Amino acid sequence: MNTKAFGTLIKRELWENKGSLVWTPIIVAAVLALLSCWAVVRGAYEIGHSPEIHLEGEVFKLDLLAEKLNSFTDTERVQAVQAGLMGLRVPFDLLLLIILPFYCVAALYDDRKDRSIYFWRSLPVSDLHTVLAKLATAVVVYPAVVLAAAAAFQLIWMLIATGLSWYVGVSAWSTVWAPSHLPLFWLSSYFHYLLMMLWVLPFFALNLLLSATTKRPLMLAIVLPLVLMLVEKLLTGTEYIADWIGERLVGMATLLWGDMRDMDKMGEHYPFASYSHGLEVFGNGQFWFGLLLSIALLAGAVYARRRLQDV
Repeated sequence: MNTKAFGTLIKRELWENKGSLVWTPIIVAAVLALLSCWAVVRGAYEIGHSPEIHLEGEVFKLDLLAEKLNSFTDTERVQAVQAGLMGLRVPFDLLLLIILPFYCVAALYDDRKDRSIYFWRSLPVSDLHTVLAKLATAVVVYPAVVLAAAAAFQLIWMLIATGLSWYVGVSAWSTVWAPSHLPLFWLSSYFHYLLMMLWVLPFFALNLLLSATTKRPLMLAIVLPLVLMLVEKLLTGTEYIADWIGERLVGMATLLWGDMRDMDKMGEHYPFASYSHGLEVFGNGQFWFGLLLSIALLAGAVYARRRLQDV
């Protein structure tokens, strides 16, 4: 595989989907940052209405949060700061889960619909590389874009917390920055993004297959699982498909937010513990079954792209 050509294919995906894949995370981060700054400024002028934070079962005014963090032990401070960072990341996690299914559904459909497929197929790039580039954009590149937007938003809040620390006369480094382990936190977040993408890869692969074969891929992506579950229930009385889909969705949520349920286990070296927690997925047989199923679905998408070139 020509890595330069493959990189160009990925750049093409970002260029053709700049609105959803690039600008949407940036706009979401900018809007959330503006709302956060507005809330803090408003709280500074209206002391009685300062935004509230729920921490350790108690309610604190935002301007007293830094002082509360300073009173924690080192382990408690790490738990609190990194829980806050995870909470700030949640809107971007949801954005990732909303945008990608729509991207995959349209990835191989749009160029068949406008017949630009003939132009792209005239270039010295195989259908396999085209499909893999779209998959890599969804699984590897877009999570990095979303995480970069989330990191920018988190940094805004870190700066706000720094100002609040100075305001109440405590060290911003020991209270906010040191407990955050920011580089490791971001690396751990991306690692979990990748694991989550591999876990739900069958859904993305199915969307790509439908995008390459049908005239209404979005409708089928919604209806097909429901039809399969209904047919299985009527014919056999079992719910294996529903259970399998449910297991995928629960695993997805666990890989993204599972650590938030075990905050008492988050110690000073939480990012490293987070790696070991995520690696457990490799010992799950369903993980490998999902990868094999995804390969079969992607092979079908490549074959269909070669044979079906018009909508």
